[in-house]
Amino acid sequence: MVFSGLTQKDATMTSLIQQISDHLPVRDDFKLSSITYNESKITIEGVAINEIDIQQYISNLQSNPLLQNASISKVETKENNELIMEFTIEIIRSAPSPVPDRAV
Repeated sequence: MVFSGLTQKDATMTSLIQQISDHLPVRDDFKLSSITYNESKITIEGVAINEIDIQQYISNLQSNPLLQNASISKVETKENNELIMEFTIEIIRSAPSPVPDRAV
């Protein structure tokens, strides 16, 4: 099995990355170039041809409770092509809620 060596933490991140991909707009001109993450933040970088698609992607991400803290941190036109916009989206990860103690 390919994923047998994954830790629970790796499996959680793999699931989050899949959810990030699942929320992409269905357009050939909207592409992600990188996804980086650490304990507290996920950073998504990509390109699109307009801000509307970027805003739609943010809305799509925010519809997922695990990704609702998504926000745009950068949008600018690409240096060598003014028709393409480069964007960066950051998702601040909240710490998992502690499991409440059960009374016995």
